[in-house]
Amino acid sequence: MNFLEKSVNINDLLELDAAKDVVLLGTSKIQQYTVKDGDTAWDISAAFDIAPEQLQAVNPGVDTSQLSIGQVLKLSKEVPLITVVSTRQVTADEEIPYQVEVKKDDSLLPGEKIVVRKGVQGQRTVTYLITRENGLETGREICEQSIISEPLSEIVVKGSQTMLASRGTARVSWPCSGSIVSPFGMRGGRMHEGIDIDAGYGSPVVASAGGTVISAGWEGGYGKTVEISHGGGIVTRYAHLSTINVSGGQPVERGELIGLVGSTGYSTGPHLHFEVIIDGQKRNPVNFLP
Repeated sequence: MNFLEKSVNINDLLELDAAKDVVLLGTSKIQQYTVKDGDTAWDISAAFDIAPEQLQAVNPGVDTSQLSIGQVLKLSKEVPLITVVSTRQVTADEEIPYQVEVKKDDSLLPGEKIVVRKGVQGQRTVTYLITRENGLETGREICEQSIISEPLSEIVVKGSQTMLASRGTARVSWPCSGSIVSPFGMRGGRMHEGIDIDAGYGSPVVASAGGTVISAGWEGGYGKTVEISHGGGIVTRYAHLSTINVSGGQPVERGELIGLVGSTGYSTGPHLHFEVIIDGQKRNPVNFLP
């Protein structure tokens, strides 16, 4: 390597870090581009990896929002003065992700799932050949690997039941302990669109099937209420709660605590008002309870 001695103005000298940036990140290189049919400033900027503002800055006097076919533009792009390519081998211990096997079960509602077997990550030792240009990784390939343990697939059972308003199908579970004190149907000249289950104040209320909470909060005469979507157009509603233990968007499993019995809203005493809604229509919950 030959070196050339040369006198320079002291104001042209750069600090070490700034000089490294110029060498590795580059200086502006100007090239020309002739506008073609259909070109826009955004297209050109994206094609040459430059910002639209930079395109406008190096073409003063040109309205880049209204380009003409055959118009010549200057393009400025940072290019490195030198490109340093390096390769090295790196050996690391890594986890091997496990697969998830999904099985259908028509004894469960849509939205319900049971993890039959939890997945286990595998382990391997792998050696990579890593290529870097100017310190940035541009390539990685596996030279060799040694499997220490194979991953174990997770097995999940998901519900596929079609819910019908008849006995003999798979059911939702009772949301709390107690007897029905007010059935589904006409009551005092009005339609009672659920069942009232007698339960003491503060008794636990659980999800009657797995699903996702779609609302949890105060709902007019229902008072503190939780609604759960079970998929397939199936929703259950739990009203007059004293306490809510879940929030909107939260997934829940069958039997999971969602709140406590109360007497909020239009209620004459502690009980749980329970509804089953299918495709927007309120149905008699008794037809779906075991």
